[in-house]
Amino acid sequence: MSWLKYYEIFLREGLFPDHESLSELLIYKDIALVHEIHGISVELGCGIARFSLILPLIVRGVNFVIGVDLEDRILIIAKKIFRKYHLYSQADFILADVRYIPLRDSSVEFVHSQGLYEHFEEPERSRVINESARILKRGGFMLCFVPNKLSIFYEILRRKEKLLSRIHHPLYEIPFTIKEITIILNKTNITIIERGGIVTNSLLVYLAYFLEKLGKKLNLSLFIKRIGISRSKGLLGIILGRQIYCLGVKR
Repeated sequence: MSWLKYYEIFLREGLFPDHESLSELLIYKDIALVHEIHGISVELGCGIARFSLILPLIVRGVNFVIGVDLEDRILIIAKKIFRKYHLYSQADFILADVRYIPLRDSSVEFVHSQGLYEHFEEPERSRVINESARILKRGGFMLCFVPNKLSIFYEILRRKEKLLSRIHHPLYEIPFTIKEITIILNKTNITIIERGGIVTNSLLVYLAYFLEKLGKKLNLSLFIKRIGISRSKGLLGIILGRQIYCLGVKR
């Protein structure tokens, strides 16, 4: 499946249609309430820039957003979405390789990504993370989501997709443990101030999400509305969460 077809799912079903994207959205909102995120925000590997779209709406201090991606057709879609929501004057989109970001050192206040770093092997993986930190100002925030190597749900789905050649992402994924992503970020002068995983208030949501990914037709939104979603900074999120996240500040 190409990236274009992957993002067409969101255009067809809504920008935040499933448990995973709604959970990430919740974390963005919670972090915005606690920390003083402001200024210019950059979303790396932005795709249709869903999370950049919501930043000016939920974070008053964010006055401009930049999306960076290597797919020009997807960036065209992102621009159309921003025009639809009357936010195009507050955004810019850059066609570029995230290993060579065409922005100055220490030029932005917030860098974020969802599902980016796992698509690179070393040494490119470290290069992308170094680039993410390079453009960030001292005291600026970095937020990243990556797949969890410890999650049995993620590992079973990954093996199933590989076996059936039904890969949702066009690039091979190399997941992280929370310790691995923390060590790499620390090497780039990023001090981790919060980390955890995406969890729910009931394992029923995990089961529903898992079955849906296996091809079962379920109304997952019903589970989400009745049970709720949260993040966990403890072992529950780090072990069970399909996605883990780190929030850091540049030293």
